[in-house]
Amino acid sequence: MFMRLVHARSKPDSIAIIQKVYAEKIIPRLQKMPGCLFSCLIQSDTHPDEGISLTLWDSQAHADTYEQSG
Repeated sequence: MFMRLVHARSKPDSIAIIQKVYAEKIIPRLQKMPGCLFSCLIQSDTHPDEGISLTLWDSQAHADTYEQSG
């Protein structure tokens, strides 16, 4: 199993937009990717404009394929 974490900062007060895009576009795409086992968006409780996208993959090769797919 391979875990991929992506840390990001957003503009203040735009986290709701990011959550919507993640739920409506990113998660459905990840669900179609071979090897993707789990995905979620985690918002910082101390810095609300920061978060982490966490994905779990069968292998690093599957995660790399997703990353290279654009």
